[in-house]
Amino acid sequence: MREILNRVSSPFLAHTSKSLTSGSRCGLLLAAVVSALLPFSQAAKADSVTAYLSNLGPYTTDLNISFDAGTTKYNNVYAGGINWKILNWSPGTAPSPTLQTFCIEGTEDVVLQSNSTWTFGSSVPLADAPKPWTSLTGLSGMGATKAAYLEEFWNKNYQASWALNTTSTTSSANIAAAAFQLGVWEIVYDGLSDKFGSITSANLSSGTFEVLNGTSGQQKLEVDAAVAMLNKITGTYNQTTDVQVLSGVGVQDQIYGTSVPLPAALPAGLSLLGVLGLIGVRARRKTL
Repeated sequence: MREILNRVSSPFLAHTSKSLTSGSRCGLLLAAVVSALLPFSQAAKADSVTAYLSNLGPYTTDLNISFDAGTTKYNNVYAGGINWKILNWSPGTAPSPTLQTFCIEGTEDVVLQSNSTWTFGSSVPLADAPKPWTSLTGLSGMGATKAAYLEEFWNKNYQASWALNTTSTTSSANIAAAAFQLGVWEIVYDGLSDKFGSITSANLSSGTFEVLNGTSGQQKLEVDAAVAMLNKITGTYNQTTDVQVLSGVGVQDQIYGTSVPLPAALPAGLSLLGVLGLIGVRARRKTL
C-alpha cells in the first residue's frame, strides 16, 4: 500500500455429492440450507461502490518496503486500517454504512485528501484479486491457495476494536494493525509455501514483498507481530467472517470482512444439530 502520508470468492459454501438424487430428502434439506445462506454472501458484493475515505487508523508510518524484491523502494509507508463511509452500493445494500479495509495491492493508490471519494468497479472473487493482474501478484489474480491463506489470516487475527476508535488509538493497536497489513502483503505477494508455524522475520525481509528496515526499533515489533500472526495459519479454522474485495483498475484494491450468520430460518424438521452435521457450521478444513 502506498498511502504515504505526505501524499497521503467463490461462493462460500459448495456441496457436491455423487450419492444424492433429485428425490433425496437429505439433498433437498441441504439445498434449502444452502439457499438460505447464500443470499448473504451474494448481498455483500456489488457491481459499483462509491465510498468516502473518512480517516486512517490504527496505523504506523515507519516502515520502508518493496513490492518487487527491492527494485522499487517506498519509505515511511502507511500500514494499517483504512476507514470508509459508503455513499453508494449498487446493486443491493452495503453490508454496513462504514467499512474498515486493508490494502492488497501495492502498485495503485488511495489518497487521503480534501475530496477523498473513490469509486470501485465490479466485485471479483478473492482469488481473482487484485486487479489489474500483474506478474507480481499473479497473472490471473492471487489464486485459490493465497485466497485461502488470506481468509484464515483474517479470521484468526483481525480485531474488530480497530474500527471502533481510530482517532486515539494506542501504540499496541497501531503496531498490531500495521503487523496485520504486513501479513496481508506477505500472503498476497509471496504466499506461505505451506510453511505452517515456521514463518520467520527472514520471510518478510526477502522475496517479492520485503520489509527493508524491520530489524530494530518499533519496526521490529511490527515485523515480529506479523510473523506471529502468520504462524497461526494451519489450514484449519472456524470461519466467522467472509473476506470480500473492493476492486478497480486505477484504484487500490481493498479487502474487508462481513460476518457469517446462521440461517434465518431452518426447514421444518431440520434441527440446528442437523445443520451442524451437514455443513459443520462452516468450519472449514483447508487442504492446501
